[in-house]
Amino acid sequence: APVRVHAIAATAGTSGSISPSTPESASWGASIPFTVDPEPGYRIESVTGCEGTLTGTTYTTGPATADCTVTATFALQTYTIAATAGSHGSIAPSGEVVVAHGSSPSFTSTPEPGYHVEAVLVDGAFVGPYRPMVIGLPLGDPFTYTLSNVTAPHTISASFAPNPSVTITATSGANGSINPSGQVTFLGETDKTFTIAPNPG
Repeated sequence: APVRVHAIAATAGTSGSISPSTPESASWGASIPFTVDPEPGYRIESVTGCEGTLTGTTYTTGPATADCTVTATFALQTYTIAATAGSHGSIAPSGEVVVAHGSSPSFTSTPEPGYHVEAVLVDGAFVGPYRPMVIGLPLGDPFTYTLSNVTAPHTISASFAPNPSVTITATSGANGSINPSGQVTFLGETDKTFTIAPNPG
């Protein structure tokens, strides 16, 4: 009896290809391998049809018993950014942050009152904030860092440190007072209020 031959076709969605792309002739019971190739920045989302299996980028059909079609679809590649913060502050967004290929997510580190952002590390490398202080970046302010054009997973971490203490000597002359007075110590980059009161008259 003649060997039955079946047509195995293949189609691909946008952002990728499948080869061979022309219908293949398969003898009854034979399997056909196809190569699935996403474009840069994309991943294989699914490959279905012909009762096949996907291994890496090769999709091998099951034994041919009828005409069938292999269909491949693709999706934008995503990556995980692990964002963590030490004590006395926070980072937002935080945790396992999933971002799309080519995106540029921003992460803001915010210290608690009396603390400042000591260091922000991306993949273990220091990226800021830079000292000495620059205009617009006092000790207590948040620090925002943007990961530009993400094409791989990354880690970002923030650490915090107490603001340096500042001592002010407050004195008053005769006929009035200042409160608080004497040696007044407080954390830098915060406000301190002094009340100055003249005596009656």
